[in-house]
Amino acid sequence: AAAAAAAAWALGLRPQEIALGLGTVTVTPGRTQVLPPLARGVRVIDDTYNANPASMRAAFKALAALAHKSRRVAVLGDMLELGSDAAALHREVGQAAAELGVDWLLSLGEHAAVSAAAAAERGTRAQAFSDVEALVEALVSGLGQGDWVVVKGSRGAKMERVVAALTQRLVP
Repeated sequence: AAAAAAAAWALGLRPQEIALGLGTVTVTPGRTQVLPPLARGVRVIDDTYNANPASMRAAFKALAALAHKSRRVAVLGDMLELGSDAAALHREVGQAAAELGVDWLLSLGEHAAVSAAAAAERGTRAQAFSDVEALVEALVSGLGQGDWVVVKGSRGAKMERVVAALTQRLVP
């Protein structure tokens, strides 16, 4: 939205016109959607629509930009359809999470341990889960005031379950 507003401003549109145009935009659920604040001031970025290594890195950069001085939490599901490179690419994602400022990584799925280990090797707190309920329990109990959370994974990982659980359990 900010990029669209800046482009419109550069093209000479007035603020009222920009606001009117932005008000008509329909956001696709799960595509880098920043949800309203939850209990404890927790903010969630729902980026559950799909995932690949490049979009994971982009999600970590968005988290860093939005979270400012808040703690940055990444909840990642498996990236699917990567073939024989799957383990190596999940390792790269774990490394990228640490390098791009993720403070706490929770990963879910077949390659969860690979991503978590790679992040932990670089000093990021990281946990791997095979069960979504266990992940949600750890996440909810571990979140602090003002934390920012990005939730991302391939469609088959069904990471929207994590977003739904957070919005149900952290009602403002």
